[in-house]
Amino acid sequence: MAAVSQASTVIQRGLTNSPILARELVNCTNWARIPARSTIVSEDQPGQSLFFLAQGEVKVTKGGRLLSILRSGECFGEMSYIKAGETPRHATVEAMTDVVVAELGAAEAGARVGDVAQSHLMRALLNTLVDRLAFADSRISRVIS
Repeated sequence: MAAVSQASTVIQRGLTNSPILARELVNCTNWARIPARSTIVSEDQPGQSLFFLAQGEVKVTKGGRLLSILRSGECFGEMSYIKAGETPRHATVEAMTDVVVAELGAAEAGARVGDVAQSHLMRALLNTLVDRLAFADSRISRVIS
């Protein structure tokens, strides 16, 4: 039960302000402990899962270049999740420390998560994508200035 409570807190903090909707999402996730220096997802490989980082830090790279470091409470894999696996992964995510992740597959969520929770999740993922795009834009503008 502690894992469900922790997951609910992570998902609620990161994606929705409703504990009921967070619990609905938590009930569809698969939990894993992953050791440091392990690759969680690989660039150009198929995938359709979204990952919630409950504990630890991961690095996100593309073509071997560091894009970001994510910490507890953040998510990754949102592009493949939204596209339901239609496109390969756009980046590699590797554990920098021992991590705990909750994996939410697009197919499982589609079958087991209600429309209201799906709507909240998609809105939150769009907000995450907008924030990441704005961050990337600011980095690009500094490079070309």
